[in-house]
Amino acid sequence: MDKTRKNRMTRLSTMLDGMVAPSVRKRGFVMSRLVSEWPVIAGDIAGWSRPSRLALQRDGGGKLTVAIRSGFGPLALQMRDSLADRVNAAFGYRAVSEITFVQTLPPPPPTPMAPDTHAQTARHDVWALDSKLEKVKSPEVRAALRRLGTPLEKDD
Repeated sequence: MDKTRKNRMTRLSTMLDGMVAPSVRKRGFVMSRLVSEWPVIAGDIAGWSRPSRLALQRDGGGKLTVAIRSGFGPLALQMRDSLADRVNAAFGYRAVSEITFVQTLPPPPPTPMAPDTHAQTARHDVWALDSKLEKVKSPEVRAALRRLGTPLEKDD
Protein backbone atom coordinates (compact mmCIF):
# COMPACT_ATOMS: atom_id res chain seq x y z
CA MET A 1 0.00 0.00 0.00
CA ASP A 2 1.21 3.51 -0.83
CA LYS A 3 2.54 5.47 2.17
CA THR A 4 1.19 8.83 0.85
CA ARG A 5 -2.37 7.60 0.69
CA LYS A 6 -4.57 8.71 3.55
CA ASN A 7 -7.60 6.96 4.92
CA ARG A 8 -9.55 10.18 5.25
CA MET A 9 -11.14 12.64 2.88
CA THR A 10 -9.30 15.82 1.93
CA ARG A 11 -10.60 19.05 0.52
CA LEU A 12 -10.33 19.49 -3.21
CA SER A 13 -9.06 23.06 -2.78
CA THR A 14 -5.97 21.84 -0.93
CA MET A 15 -5.10 19.49 -3.78
CA LEU A 16 -5.73 22.07 -6.52
CA ASP A 17 -3.45 24.75 -5.09
CA GLY A 18 -0.36 22.81 -6.12
CA MET A 19 -1.70 22.18 -9.60
CA VAL A 20 -2.97 25.70 -10.30
CA ALA A 21 -0.09 27.69 -8.80
CA PRO A 22 2.40 27.19 -11.70
CA SER A 23 -0.18 28.26 -14.26
CA VAL A 24 -1.17 31.31 -12.25
CA ARG A 25 2.48 32.31 -11.87
CA LYS A 26 3.12 31.85 -15.59
CA ARG A 27 -0.01 33.62 -16.88
CA GLY A 28 -0.23 36.17 -14.16
CA PHE A 29 -2.94 36.34 -11.57
CA VAL A 30 -3.23 40.06 -12.19
CA MET A 31 -4.19 39.59 -15.84
CA SER A 32 -6.79 36.96 -15.03
CA ARG A 33 -8.29 39.28 -12.43
CA LEU A 34 -8.31 42.13 -14.94
CA VAL A 35 -10.08 40.03 -17.56
CA SER A 36 -12.66 38.63 -15.17
CA GLU A 37 -13.49 42.03 -13.66
CA TRP A 38 -13.25 44.02 -16.92
CA PRO A 39 -16.99 44.86 -17.17
CA VAL A 40 -16.90 46.31 -13.65
CA ILE A 41 -13.62 48.16 -14.16
CA ALA A 42 -14.26 49.54 -17.64
CA GLY A 43 -17.98 50.23 -17.36
CA ASP A 44 -19.56 51.24 -20.69
CA ILE A 45 -16.28 50.69 -22.52
CA ALA A 46 -16.44 46.94 -21.82
CA GLY A 47 -19.01 46.42 -24.59
CA TRP A 48 -16.46 47.11 -27.31
CA SER A 49 -13.11 46.44 -25.61
CA ARG A 50 -11.14 43.65 -23.91
CA PRO A 51 -7.78 43.73 -22.13
CA SER A 52 -5.30 41.70 -24.15
CA ARG A 53 -1.88 42.24 -22.56
CA LEU A 54 -0.57 43.66 -19.31
CA ALA A 55 3.12 44.32 -18.71
CA LEU A 56 3.68 45.37 -15.13
CA GLN A 57 6.89 46.90 -13.82
CA ARG A 58 8.27 46.64 -10.31
CA ASP A 59 8.07 50.38 -9.65
CA GLY A 60 4.52 50.62 -11.08
CA GLY A 61 3.60 52.32 -14.29
CA GLY A 62 2.98 49.25 -16.42
CA LYS A 63 1.62 49.10 -19.94
CA LEU A 64 -1.89 47.81 -20.73
CA THR A 65 -2.88 46.80 -24.25
CA VAL A 66 -6.61 46.87 -24.89
CA ALA A 67 -8.23 45.29 -27.95
CA ILE A 68 -11.12 47.37 -29.28
CA ARG A 69 -13.59 47.08 -32.12
CA SER A 70 -13.01 48.96 -35.31
CA GLY A 71 -14.43 52.46 -35.32
CA PHE A 72 -14.03 53.05 -31.59
CA GLY A 73 -10.45 54.38 -31.80
CA PRO A 74 -11.21 58.10 -31.35
CA LEU A 75 -13.55 57.41 -28.46
CA ALA A 76 -11.02 55.09 -26.84
CA LEU A 77 -8.30 57.73 -27.11
CA GLN A 78 -10.54 60.26 -25.39
CA MET A 79 -11.24 57.82 -22.56
CA ARG A 80 -7.61 56.70 -22.10
CA ASP A 81 -6.92 58.70 -18.93
CA SER A 82 -10.18 57.80 -17.22
CA LEU A 83 -9.66 54.12 -18.09
CA ALA A 84 -6.16 54.23 -16.59
CA ASP A 85 -7.60 55.79 -13.43
CA ARG A 86 -10.26 53.07 -13.22
CA VAL A 87 -7.72 50.26 -13.66
CA ASN A 88 -5.39 51.80 -11.07
CA ALA A 89 -8.30 52.22 -8.66
CA ALA A 90 -9.21 48.55 -9.10
CA PHE A 91 -5.66 47.46 -8.28
CA GLY A 92 -5.21 49.94 -5.47
CA TYR A 93 -1.95 51.39 -6.75
CA ARG A 94 -0.54 52.96 -9.90
CA ALA A 95 -0.30 49.70 -11.84
CA VAL A 96 -0.85 51.21 -15.31
CA SER A 97 0.55 54.42 -16.69
CA GLU A 98 0.28 53.72 -20.41
CA ILE A 99 -2.62 52.27 -22.39
CA THR A 100 -2.32 51.18 -25.99
CA PHE A 101 -5.39 50.44 -28.10
CA VAL A 102 -5.34 47.84 -30.86
CA GLN A 103 -8.33 47.48 -33.19
CA THR A 104 -8.44 43.69 -33.34
CA LEU A 105 -11.84 42.74 -31.91
CA PRO A 106 -14.26 41.45 -34.53
CA PRO A 107 -17.47 43.42 -35.00
CA PRO A 108 -20.46 42.19 -33.04
CA PRO A 109 -22.56 39.60 -34.82
CA PRO A 110 -25.51 41.19 -36.58
CA THR A 111 -28.77 40.72 -34.78
CA PRO A 112 -31.20 39.10 -37.18
CA MET A 113 -34.19 41.28 -37.84
CA ALA A 114 -37.40 39.35 -37.49
CA PRO A 115 -39.19 39.70 -40.81
CA ASP A 116 -42.80 40.69 -40.72
CA THR A 117 -44.01 37.18 -41.39
CA HIS A 118 -47.54 37.99 -40.29
CA ALA A 119 -48.10 40.41 -43.18
CA GLN A 120 -46.45 38.07 -45.69
CA THR A 121 -48.42 35.03 -44.57
CA ALA A 122 -51.64 37.06 -44.40
CA ARG A 123 -51.21 38.17 -48.04
CA HIS A 124 -50.28 34.65 -49.07
CA ASP A 125 -53.18 33.14 -47.14
CA VAL A 126 -55.68 35.56 -48.71
CA TRP A 127 -54.67 34.51 -52.23
CA ALA A 128 -54.61 30.83 -51.30
CA LEU A 129 -58.00 31.18 -49.64
CA ASP A 130 -59.45 32.94 -52.69
CA SER A 131 -58.20 30.19 -54.98
CA LYS A 132 -59.85 27.57 -52.73
CA LEU A 133 -63.14 29.47 -52.66
CA GLU A 134 -63.43 29.83 -56.47
CA LYS A 135 -65.71 26.79 -56.67
CA VAL A 136 -68.26 28.21 -54.19
CA LYS A 137 -71.18 29.52 -56.25
CA SER A 138 -72.93 31.75 -53.69
CA PRO A 139 -71.21 35.15 -53.18
CA GLU A 140 -72.62 35.45 -49.65
CA VAL A 141 -71.26 32.05 -48.59
CA ARG A 142 -67.92 32.81 -50.29
CA ALA A 143 -67.66 36.14 -48.40
CA ALA A 144 -68.54 34.47 -45.09
CA LEU A 145 -65.96 31.73 -45.62
CA ARG A 146 -63.36 34.32 -46.57
CA ARG A 147 -64.06 36.28 -43.36
CA LEU A 148 -63.70 33.08 -41.34
CA GLY A 149 -60.40 32.20 -43.03
CA THR A 150 -58.82 35.65 -42.73
CA PRO A 151 -56.53 36.07 -39.67
CA LEU A 152 -57.35 38.80 -37.18
CA GLU A 153 -55.04 41.83 -37.15
CA LYS A 154 -52.94 42.31 -34.03
CA ASP A 155 -53.42 45.52 -32.06
CA ASP A 156 -49.98 46.73 -30.90
